[in-house]
Amino acid sequence: MRRCLHRLIALTIVIVFSIITISGCTGTKAPGKKIKVGLLFPMKGGLGGAGENRVIAAKVALEEINEAGGVLDSELELVLKDTESNPETAKIRAKELVDEGVKFIIGAFASSATIKAAEVTVPNNVILLSPSSTSPEITHLDDNDYVFRVCASDLFQGEIAADYIYMNLKKRNAGIMYIDNAYGKGLKDTFIKSFTELGGEIVGDAIATPDSFSYTNIENNDYTHYLKKLNGMNPEIVFIIGYIETGVAVRQKGEIGYDFEFFGSEGLGHAGFIPLGGDVTEGIKGTAPYHMEDDYFNIFRERYVELHPENEEPSGYAPTGYDAVILAALAIEKAGTSENTEAIRDALRDVSKGGDKVYVGGYSVAIEKIRKGVDIDFEGAAGPHDFDEKGDVKCPYEIWKIVGGEYTHLETISIED
Repeated sequence: MRRCLHRLIALTIVIVFSIITISGCTGTKAPGKKIKVGLLFPMKGGLGGAGENRVIAAKVALEEINEAGGVLDSELELVLKDTESNPETAKIRAKELVDEGVKFIIGAFASSATIKAAEVTVPNNVILLSPSSTSPEITHLDDNDYVFRVCASDLFQGEIAADYIYMNLKKRNAGIMYIDNAYGKGLKDTFIKSFTELGGEIVGDAIATPDSFSYTNIENNDYTHYLKKLNGMNPEIVFIIGYIETGVAVRQKGEIGYDFEFFGSEGLGHAGFIPLGGDVTEGIKGTAPYHMEDDYFNIFRERYVELHPENEEPSGYAPTGYDAVILAALAIEKAGTSENTEAIRDALRDVSKGGDKVYVGGYSVAIEKIRKGVDIDFEGAAGPHDFDEKGDVKCPYEIWKIVGGEYTHLETISIED
């Protein structure tokens, strides 16, 4: 998977995208009529950089949709709400979208934010589709089938990380440093279960969120107490579960001189981790969802780079951000309504498996097929999305390694049924 170094950029947040319809569109739009889809992403706080790349990915999808005539002969509009990297704020922003009449929301980023947002969306029968929330807890939400995600559960990532560390790296004991939220706790628990079942020993864990933790001054966070605790457990390796801010912990570990290895979750694969960790990140391996860099992915990649203010490559869950918006539009088109969320929810499964294959850049082909009564199966920039009865999907994972200050792909691991 291609990734690139990326510095966090201060952006002016445009709350509603305005898209001009170009000539040659299929269909005729009703004058002034728009269909709204919400975006629930962090634009401030520690996850702001990740939120930025989702928004750019969403805009790639939005342009493709509206250039093809929109949805139900209407222009699609994306309404962005900033969760500020805070779960409680995510719940507040979700309520704002619901109160504005939005029936389909793409988000949130962090699992804890998605879980809080669902407290508002589910009772109001509003569809919530996350491109990046991986906590196993989401699978078991009492959500009346209104919460979906286009990323795999950490039930799989935990197993893959444990198996690779035990079988490939030949480590027999491990420590864990994890962020204290639904994502961190969920992945920690699945890793512990899988690693111990293989015969490994968990020597202990430490929270990757210091008491004085700050998202506004990330580089000043002090992890030395937690690193000392871990080092005292004599781990052969430490599975580190967090986001880019854990790069500071990696750097401080190197400055102190502890010699245990780190192995990272996919949160460390987001832009910004390597600059924060510096040279000490060299050689670190980890797991992340994987997508093929084929011609279809490159269609998305090229447009993403064009729209990025610094022409940077898509990283992290940007491909699933694009896929989520396309799926929302296709489901609304298939349902024939932008208001009946039960019909849209059911159509979301219909457009993602079991029909004619349609791919990135093929939205116009997809809606033409739908209008002719042909079943479709959308495979996006991140690959296929066959939703199960819980709204979950499966996807392959990769093992990555940092070499020369860049992420490199080592191998692909498929999830078995």
